[in-house]
Amino acid sequence: MVRTRTAVFLAMAASATAAKTSVTCFVPDYRVKDGVNFEQLSSVCTQVILSGQQIGTGGEYEDVMLNIPRGASLEQLQKARAETGLKVLIGVGAPHTMGLAFLIPQTNLHERFIKQTINLLEKNNLDGINLDPLFHRVQSYDPKVNPIGHIAQWGFKELAKFLMTLSKALKSRNKMLSMTYQVMHEEHLLNATGKSGKQITDLVDQFIASAYDTVLPWDQKEQKMQPSARALGAVAKGTWLRAFPENTLSKVHLGLPFYGRHETRGESVEGYAELVTREQIEDDDVDYADGYYFNNIGTVKGKLNYAAASGFGGVSINEVGQDLAMDNDKSLLAAIKSELASSSFPTLPTSPDYTAKRLPGIPKPKPKPVQPDAAKTEAEEAQTEKTEEAKEAREAKIEEDRKMWEGQDL
Repeated sequence: MVRTRTAVFLAMAASATAAKTSVTCFVPDYRVKDGVNFEQLSSVCTQVILSGQQIGTGGEYEDVMLNIPRGASLEQLQKARAETGLKVLIGVGAPHTMGLAFLIPQTNLHERFIKQTINLLEKNNLDGINLDPLFHRVQSYDPKVNPIGHIAQWGFKELAKFLMTLSKALKSRNKMLSMTYQVMHEEHLLNATGKSGKQITDLVDQFIASAYDTVLPWDQKEQKMQPSARALGAVAKGTWLRAFPENTLSKVHLGLPFYGRHETRGESVEGYAELVTREQIEDDDVDYADGYYFNNIGTVKGKLNYAAASGFGGVSINEVGQDLAMDNDKSLLAAIKSELASSSFPTLPTSPDYTAKRLPGIPKPKPKPVQPDAAKTEAEEAQTEKTEEAKEAREAKIEEDRKMWEGQDL
């Protein structure tokens, strides 16, 4: 078979892009405890984030070894690092954490946290840390969104100062700083410039785009919603570039969910393996079953290709324990591995499902709602004031009448 120079060039370009496409795999602490086949993961994942680490209100790690593999599992992990170049990061922060949110504005606690972080990374021969500061959530008045129950007393300035100090310490030890952000909500909160002229993108080595099960504005309905849409990649790209320079998109990893979220019960989540097994789903392009929207093999491949062809640094999987075994023909990890090895990778999806013809607007901060007790008290005070005014008016009228009739001969 004769190959033209153009064909050879395109094949080399595709191969180079595939090699650059990073696959970040989240492994939560409970998976670590159950045991993880890191050797198998390293055949697909270029990075592993051992997530679930919590920070106390004093800036200390609550359980420093919570998500660190032990014994044979740790040996297997270190072997995979040595043989494949797999990078391993510690994940700090989670949807229900409070410690990290309290830590950020407390500059007197930063040194303790950073020292513990460096010791943890060097002792276990790990490569860096991923932070999830929940920036958007801790600024929300909605108690269903905000895990700490009140507005955090910090903003961009405090976050940037914390990241600058942490970044400097990590870089001095050749360690990575990664950060998760919420697509469509946090880009405009993070794009300010500090006094030094630096942006967040100058301090952070990579960003995890939390676009796993986000619901796009046009997919929201009164009773139902459609999470995990195929167009999330285009929206993530568009909203990022609206806030940051184009050359920083290569630091962003597009989120791929390995689970489904229910269309009416938003808190209800089910793993991909459970869904496709229970519902006996055979079609790789079916992304809906039993009220759950999820990403099947076809969608995961499409998003992977979109990310690589559009300039993202890679993809991020949340989380790998929700997949089927890799020897199963429905395994998402196996599909990603196969796609990365394909000679046609990456190919920008042509389906309109992967495009976003418009971008959502920048969210406006909601006014602080009046608490029910406060509203009741305000109403009671208004009624009391009204009653007092009426009483004073009545007494004034009585006094007026008394003076008018005083001295009259009746």
